[in-house]
Amino acid sequence: LGPAAVATAAEGPAVTITSPGAGPTEEQTPSFSGSTNDPYFHQVILNLYAGPSASGSPVQTPSALPNEAGAWKTGAVSPLRDGQYTAVAEETNGFNETGHSNPVTFTVDTPPPQVTVISPISGSSTSTGSQVVSGTAGTVTGDSPVTIQLFSGTTVGAQSPLETLVVQLSN
Repeated sequence: LGPAAVATAAEGPAVTITSPGAGPTEEQTPSFSGSTNDPYFHQVILNLYAGPSASGSPVQTPSALPNEAGAWKTGAVSPLRDGQYTAVAEETNGFNETGHSNPVTFTVDTPPPQVTVISPISGSSTSTGSQVVSGTAGTVTGDSPVTIQLFSGTTVGAQSPLETLVVQLSN
C-alpha cells in the first residue's frame, strides 16, 4: 500500500475586529483595529457598508498591514456621515484562502453644531428695512451652511418666517 492522502477543508485566516465596538460613536473618522492569525505580508481589508448589514457595495475599503503579532489598525478613508454602518475585515493568505471577521455594526452620531446669534440681541427691534445678522457656528465638516430664519414678533409659534437666508461659514 502507498501513502494515504487526507483532504482538508481550506480555511482562510482568522480575522477579528476589536474596535470600535457595536454602538454609537461621535467620530466621523473612527479608528478600527483587530487581529489576525496570519500576519505574514498579507493586508487586512476593512469593508465598510452603509446600513445594518454587510450587503451591497462597501462605501469605503481602507486596509492595514498587520504587525508581527497579528495586530492591525486603520481608519476611515474619509469622514462618514451620521448613520449606521457595518464593518467586516477580510484577509487573503498566500494560498488564496480568504477569512472574514464577524460583522460589527456601529452608528456615527455626531453632536449637532453649536449656533449662536450675536447680533441682533434678543428683544431688539429695527426701524429700517434691513437687519444685520451675525453669529458663530460649528466648524466640523458638514456644519455649513447655516440657515437663518427671520420672524416678526417675540415668539415663533406656528407663523412662517418673513425671510429665510442660507449662508456659508466665513472666517
